[in-house]
Amino acid sequence: MISEAPRAGFRSIVAGLAEPGHLRVYGAILGAIIASTLLLTLFDRRYDPKFPTRWREGLAESFYTVMSVVTTGKPPPANQVLRMGRSRLVGAVAGLRPRDHRLRHLIGDQRDDDDRSHREDRQRVGPAKAHVGVLDGATAEEYARAAGLRMTAFPNIDRAIDALIAGEVDAVVGDAPVLDYYALTRPQRDVRVVGERFEPEKYGFGIARDSALRRPLTVALIGAEEDGVTEDVRTKYFGPRQ
Repeated sequence: MISEAPRAGFRSIVAGLAEPGHLRVYGAILGAIIASTLLLTLFDRRYDPKFPTRWREGLAESFYTVMSVVTTGKPPPANQVLRMGRSRLVGAVAGLRPRDHRLRHLIGDQRDDDDRSHREDRQRVGPAKAHVGVLDGATAEEYARAAGLRMTAFPNIDRAIDALIAGEVDAVVGDAPVLDYYALTRPQRDVRVVGERFEPEKYGFGIARDSALRRPLTVALIGAEEDGVTEDVRTKYFGPRQ
């Protein structure tokens, strides 16, 4: 189960930037800005007699110059004859300016079909990335542990879904009927069951081996299956098949 609710918190922004590699790019840009600020400060302290002597003020002025280059491509008006040297020193940073600041697909409305598919693919259960929620003591907990998933166990389904909507976990792994019933009966929670069943289990009625009910019960169940009764019951409690 995944959450359909859009997330725009700090954690989701960082995760959205990190996954496609944007975080590394912006980290490199930040490093270049810091390095350029330090180099420009050292340069001006040595060659510009009018440059502030206090480091705090000097760094602030250099940072302003570098950010002007990053955001506009041009340094601020120079007040000394070394403008060319300064421009060369910080000009390399201009090439690192991000060309597209549109991050709507990372932090905006994720209810669009394209964004929904992107998020669904990102949140599919996988040992490399996913942090999943499971019910404490359920078979899903055993499966997640065996699969090497990063997981958190919750005492009940409501607490697990609360964590999912809050962004504490990427998905909830549990019995399909439990998840299907929850999603069907609580549409206001904006959750959806996705993917295939990856650990099928059989359900049955436990009766004595020699019980007189064994044969008529089996015949009744087969007839209900053939007549579509079981599918109607399934749809009533778990919703249409996806």
